[in-house]
Amino acid sequence: MSNHKPVPEITDISRPFWEAVQRDELCLQRCLACRTWIYYPNRRCTSCYSDELEWQTCSGHGSVWSYSVVHQAPYESYRVDVPYILATVRLEEGPQMMTNLLNCDPGELEIGLPVVFTTETRSDGFKIPQFQPSAPR
Repeated sequence: MSNHKPVPEITDISRPFWEAVQRDELCLQRCLACRTWIYYPNRRCTSCYSDELEWQTCSGHGSVWSYSVVHQAPYESYRVDVPYILATVRLEEGPQMMTNLLNCDPGELEIGLPVVFTTETRSDGFKIPQFQPSAPR
């Protein structure tokens, strides 16, 4: 088993998302017909099924909707991170993302905690979207 954390398999649909993350930007699809923000990348709007979608930069702000503190590493490469926080973040734009929370004391974590987008760089230089606590706005 490798000591490298996994990176995602990039598809033609998800490529613009991952390219934006590599630039430290959070971009999501938005439906031009009904203005719904869409995450995870899709061929059609998850609300009205239109195929008129475009990529737009998000605010990168959200709040913790749900979380779990992980105490047992699923792989050797995560052992140095335990305990770590696996969370669902609701973005200001509406969609929810499953992510890790960085720079956060598990004892101070609570539902509704304001968070902001950041990235974690894996050993091969590939960036993964993550979130960390932010000052209330």
